[in-house]
Amino acid sequence: MGKGQWIGKEFFGVNQELSFPFGIGMIVDSKYLPVQKVPAATGK
Repeated sequence: MGKGQWIGKEFFGVNQELSFPFGIGMIVDSKYLPVQKVPAATGK
């Protein structure tokens, strides 16, 4: 889905937070919908 990113420095001043992209799958009316990609947080 994509690369992870170190974002803690931008948020908290320490480089301790890792953010990864992920996918969300849903079932509506007993049918699988395509997976929606959610990008990694960038801290910006």
